[in-house]
Amino acid sequence: MRETPRTWGILLGGVLLLCVVAYGPSARFQYVQDSYHAVKINPVVERGSVVEIFTSDFWKDTISNARTLYRPLTVWSFALERGVGGESDSGVSHVVNVLLHGLAALLLFLLTRRYGMQVGGALVTALLFTTHPLLMQGVANVMGRSDLLALVFSLCALLAWTYAGAWRDADGSRLAAGLGGVAAFLAFCSKEIAVALPLLLVAQEALFRPRGRARGVAFLLGRVGLFAPLAIAAALYMALRTVAIGELAGLQRVAAEDNVLVTLDGVPRVATTLAMLARYAMLLVRPVGLSGDYSGSAFAVQPALFALLPLVGLALLTGLSFLVLRPLLGAREGGKRPAMAACLFLVPYLVVGNLIVLNGAGFAERLVYVPAAGFCMLVGLAWTALYERVASAGGRTAALALVLLCALGLGGAALHARQVSRMWRDSESFFTRTLETTPGSLRPYIFFIGRHTERGELDAALRLYDRALEHTPGHADFWMERGMLLGRRGRLAEAEESLRRAVEVNDELGAAHMYLGIVLQRRGELQEAERELRDSLALDPTLVEAAVQLGHMLYAGGRFEEAAHFYRGAVELGRDDVSPLLRAAERRARAGS
Repeated sequence: MRETPRTWGILLGGVLLLCVVAYGPSARFQYVQDSYHAVKINPVVERGSVVEIFTSDFWKDTISNARTLYRPLTVWSFALERGVGGESDSGVSHVVNVLLHGLAALLLFLLTRRYGMQVGGALVTALLFTTHPLLMQGVANVMGRSDLLALVFSLCALLAWTYAGAWRDADGSRLAAGLGGVAAFLAFCSKEIAVALPLLLVAQEALFRPRGRARGVAFLLGRVGLFAPLAIAAALYMALRTVAIGELAGLQRVAAEDNVLVTLDGVPRVATTLAMLARYAMLLVRPVGLSGDYSGSAFAVQPALFALLPLVGLALLTGLSFLVLRPLLGAREGGKRPAMAACLFLVPYLVVGNLIVLNGAGFAERLVYVPAAGFCMLVGLAWTALYERVASAGGRTAALALVLLCALGLGGAALHARQVSRMWRDSESFFTRTLETTPGSLRPYIFFIGRHTERGELDAALRLYDRALEHTPGHADFWMERGMLLGRRGRLAEAEESLRRAVEVNDELGAAHMYLGIVLQRRGELQEAERELRDSLALDPTLVEAAVQLGHMLYAGGRFEEAAHFYRGAVELGRDDVSPLLRAAERRARAGS
């Protein structure tokens, strides 16, 4: 297939049609999960100051404490939306995401063509990227904006550098390198995964830049000039990031409930990391059972390397590395494109796949939005080889049948993405779907338990706690909250058992000791209750309720001086209502002395 206006019409029409089929309904979706806080009620987005945005961390003035993320271009895009409409509108945010996704597919087509890929294979690459259901979380979730922008500007940078200097027997403009530097800076400012871009540029240069005969000082100066804009972009980004987060190379703080790898070392950690790669690959090949959250125990720990998923992950890592190195081992010209496709997947995956540093989400489908470009390119290359073989063996009819089969597959993928993306319609749809597909995930339980508790449906909340603890028996907060709820229901023996389990799981959880002490006090076990309350204050001196309860117990026992000490601490922590009790305890202490 030649690159003609008709080809471009097919591509543009196909991308537009499939985007509308797959993600058209998202224009009616709400802000779900973190997007509500990051966009709708974000004071930085509301103020819209460019200076403030580029000198602030991603979550400034919001409920999150993840202060090491720096994504100013993403925040600015939200502020621009608000500036146009006067307020943040979820429909506008979703439409922008869909348009960016379509743009990424078009840029991927252009880049693969610059790599010398045939038009048919490049079309399959772009259209598969448009429709792949696994990428749904990056598009239908407003918070996926950072991935979309990072990929769009990374592809722009890669594409621009193909026009800088000699390329496939043609000379380009040095100005293209400057434009590539601008695109690289914007990619860095979109999301941290863009730090993979310099390595991708090196791979692109090594694989596709004509060698030529020029050497010496002129050759070296030319190469330095080619990459100088990239160095300037990286230096400017690091300077701004350091100002914003207060650290030169601060890494994201990772919570154990979000990334199971935090609690692992040695072989289990390596095996589980490899299993994550295998699971991503399985979802890329067969995108069923998709979920919006994999926190808690949703991703199973792999205790040994010699198990199915770790071995598959190791084989994939080895295979991708072989494809990357194959041109260096004397492969023919055709080995360059598979090598670049493997780089497009592997290099960004090294940033987000926990292979080098841990990410804040552990396992999440949105993390492979950028690496999926490489996967789609590999599929496009495989399609080209298959098409040529079928066309040569079976003629035009067989080739047409293969094209129709591919079109049906792409249409089916778009319809599947449309169906699954409905989980992002609102919070209840999101958490309901997540609970169905990943029952070990923590966040759905937190959401529905909170909703039942607000409505006074305590028995329903307790049933959800029981279900959650079947999957995550090591979650101390759930044991503690369950004990608190049982105490509210007057089921003190069960409450005590649950709170003791919380202390057993995490002996440093001061609140669990406090609530256990309160339950023991209500059960008349005063000596043990006093010990637990004292332990809670030793672990967390800010637990004002523990100080108040200790004051009450000691006052009732005639130990007025000790009671006054704890009442005084409660007043210092803001419990002014305890002041009369403090004065009474002090009077009795003086009278007794």
